[in-house]
Amino acid sequence: MKIDRKKLDVAMARKCLNMKDIIDAGISSGTINSLIKNNYMVQPKTAGRLAKAIGCDVTEIIED
Repeated sequence: MKIDRKKLDVAMARKCLNMKDIIDAGISSGTINSLIKNNYMVQPKTAGRLAKAIGCDVTEIIED
């Protein structure tokens, strides 16, 4: 699965979160940095954990 960076930013803005909040929720900083810089593929489990950390549905942050 690919995470859409713009959708991720919108979801985070709705919840007033920053990257530190996501890291504090248990997503590694390496994963976050790779998402930001490389837009790489993530496992469904990681996409789910990221959505859970933000408090949104996973379909809101993945590419169409």
